[in-house]
Amino acid sequence: MRPSYVKNCRETCLIPVGAESNKEVQVLSAFMATLPVIDGWLSAAFGSALPVRVGKQTKIKCYTEIEFDDPALKGCRPDGLIVVSTGRSEWSALVEAKIKHGKLEQPQIEKYAQAAKKYGIDSLITISNEMASRPDHHPISLPKTLTNKVSLLHFSWASVLTNAQILQGQTAVEDPEQSFILRELIKYLNHESSGIYRFDQMSAAWTEIVKQAVGLLPFAKSSEEVSQIASDWIQESKDLSMRLSSLVNERVEVRHSKSARADLSVLRKEIIDGLANKHSLETELDVPNSAGGIKVSANLQTRQISVSMQLVAPKDKKSTAARVNWLLRMLRHEDSNCLVIAATWPSRIENTHATVAQLREDPSCFQCANTKVAPVSFIVTLMVDNIKAFNGRKTFISLLEESVEQFYTIAGQHIKAWQASPPKAKTQDTLLDEAEAESD
Repeated sequence: MRPSYVKNCRETCLIPVGAESNKEVQVLSAFMATLPVIDGWLSAAFGSALPVRVGKQTKIKCYTEIEFDDPALKGCRPDGLIVVSTGRSEWSALVEAKIKHGKLEQPQIEKYAQAAKKYGIDSLITISNEMASRPDHHPISLPKTLTNKVSLLHFSWASVLTNAQILQGQTAVEDPEQSFILRELIKYLNHESSGIYRFDQMSAAWTEIVKQAVGLLPFAKSSEEVSQIASDWIQESKDLSMRLSSLVNERVEVRHSKSARADLSVLRKEIIDGLANKHSLETELDVPNSAGGIKVSANLQTRQISVSMQLVAPKDKKSTAARVNWLLRMLRHEDSNCLVIAATWPSRIENTHATVAQLREDPSCFQCANTKVAPVSFIVTLMVDNIKAFNGRKTFISLLEESVEQFYTIAGQHIKAWQASPPKAKTQDTLLDEAEAESD
C-alpha cells in the first residue's frame, strides 16, 4: 500500500514501456523493480551509503512518477520513491534520475528536498551520469536547513552498473531466477540505448591547461578552467575505482584525506592546489586486502602518467639483495620488466631507482653509498610516456584507465605486504636450561 501522502504513483515495471521523452523514468523503473526481488541488491546497489539493514522480514516497495497529496506541491513530481519496512522501523527515499547528458537542477532538487522534509522522508537520492567522489559529496549544494533533516545522496548510473557486475561476479545471488533478473538488468544498463555513460573525456579546457603546464605558466586557482579540470578529476577518479572494481569483483574506493571525506570543497581545493603547485593530478585507490594504496598521478608538465604502490621492505632480511629478491619473486609477470622500483633508505639518504630488468641482473645495483644499510621500503611504479595520447581529451582518459588496469594486472595483484613471523615456541631443551638457571 502506497504512503498516505502520495496522491498518484505507478508501480515499477521490470520491462517498462512509454514515450522516448520519458526514458529516464523507464530506466529508473527497470532498476527499482529489481530491488525488492534480488536478495542483497538494495544494499549492494548503493554500497554502504544507506542506513538500512535488510533482513528476511524486510519489505521493499518501489514506486515511480510520484504526485503528492498537498496542493502546494503541485508540479513537484519526483521520479521515484523507495520505502523499506523492517517491521519495527521504516526508511524511505525520494529518487530523481537523469540519463544521457541530463543535469540535475538546483531548484528542482531543492523542491524535492522540501517535500521530503515535509513528509518525514529520510533521504533524497539522485542518479545520473555525473559521478561523485562519495555519495554524500553531492553535485548540488542545498541549505543546511534541509540537509539536516534529509540525507542528500548522489550515485552515478555507472556505479549502479558496476555494483551489479560485482554482485554477479561474486556469485552472491544463489537463486537462479534472481540471478537471471540481475544478468538481464546488467545487459539493459550496458546497452547504449539506456542512455547510461561513463566518464570518457576531459572538458574543453584540458588542451589549454596542459599547454600552460608544459610552458610552466602559472594557473589561476580561481579560474573556471581550473575548477572544471578539478571536477573532471573527481569524476575520473571515481570511474577509475569502478573500472578496477569490475576487474577484481570487489568494491574499490577512492582514498581521501579525513578533511576531504567530510567536505567536498576541501577535496576540490586539494586537487586545485596539486594542479597549481605541482602541475599534477593525483588520486589513490584502495583495493581490498592489497599491500597498499594504488597511487595514480598525471603530471601535466612532463605529460607522464605514473601508477605506483609503496610497501615496507622485509625486516627479517638484512641485505639489500635479499630484500630486493623478496620483491622480485612476486613480480614474475612477463611484462613486469617495464616497472621501475624506487628504494627508500634510512635517515636522509635520497631514493635510488632501477628497473625490474636491471634488478634481475644485479639485485644490489641501486645500493646507496652506505653499503651497511638496506632499503626501508620499495615503491613499485609503472611509468607511461605517451605525449600524443596525453594531450587528447578522450585519449588521455583511455590512456589513464589502461595504465591503472595494466599496473594492477602485472604488479598490484601479485604484491603481498611483508608480515613479521609469529614468535617461536620455546624448545624442551630451552625450558630445561631455564629451570636449571632458576634453581641455582
